[in-house]
Amino acid sequence: VNGVQAIGGGIIVNFATDAVTMSSTEVSELMTKLNSFGPVKTTRWQIMVISPKGFSEALRLSYYRANAVRNALIENGASGNSIEIKIMESTQSGANNAKVLVRVQP
Repeated sequence: VNGVQAIGGGIIVNFATDAVTMSSTEVSELMTKLNSFGPVKTTRWQIMVISPKGFSEALRLSYYRANAVRNALIENGASGNSIEIKIMESTQSGANNAKVLVRVQP
């Protein structure tokens, strides 16, 4: 992971090119930042990845990365039932599926 970055309304987890896991330090940083939006354990979260169009490998990486973030939330007390994962295929082939957005469910 290349970092955890706050943006308006959420947190972006930037995965390195081939990475599909997060280190304990990255998980800790993510949880600290998510707590500013609401308690990790009781907030309903949405995890979203926009994947490049037409590449099955890219979709698989998107799924693995979204699940790495989901697992980090569950390990920190969030309920699996309160986490929504959205993987959307971009209309453009240049979409960046290394960025995983975590936010409070709209």
